Amino acid sequence: MFNEGKLLAQNGTSATVRVKDWLLLDCIALLNLIPILGSIACIVIYLIIAFGSSSAVSLKNRVLASLIWVAIWIVIMLLFLFAFGGMAAIQSIMNYYYY
Repeated sequence: MFNEGKLLAQNGTSATVRVKDWLLLDCIALLNLIPILGSIACIVIYLIIAFGSSSAVSLKNRVLASLIWVAIWIVIMLLFLFAFGGMAAIQSIMNYYYY
């Protein structure tokens, strides 16, 4: 699909990623619209592209950047979960003892 050698043969000396390839990558990102399984499938495909040996370098860099953003958002969401979950637990304990 995103083979560096194939892109190199099609484009001459530079392995330029075509618009069709970028659009295909964006369609893969649309898998995130499917709850849970779509997101897992998208991340797995992104990991294959990012760490596979045959993908174009520019494509690898874009996918790797997307994976970094995913990791950042997961950490932020976990922090919010623990912060607000902890606050709810403290509030329920206070309500139990003081009301």
